[in-house]
Amino acid sequence: MDEIERLKLLSDDEKIKALETLGNDYAKAQVIVTLQDDDKKIKALETLIYDYDKVEVIITLQDDDRKIKTLETLRNDYAKAEVIITLQDDDRKIKTLETLRNDYAK
Repeated sequence: MDEIERLKLLSDDEKIKALETLGNDYAKAQVIVTLQDDDKKIKALETLIYDYDKVEVIITLQDDDRKIKTLETLRNDYAKAEVIITLQDDDRKIKTLETLRNDYAK
């Protein structure tokens, strides 16, 4: 069993403490997505640098509102679109894309 697999078996609090020991964002994201609490996932996003790894975590959030709020942590429009397509409600997808388009036009 590799280190990431071992960490996935820990409690949420132990996983969060263990994030400091991981050297790269990919490994951190693989552990963060296994957290049970969405608030802890969102807080753990701060430890990630790259948008790709953040997207891997954000799309696992249960609530669309939380997904939308975390879009501001992403710099890349493609990464934002990857999150938006995971929203449950098509109307929210459209509204969120329109907001992004309007922000981009400014």
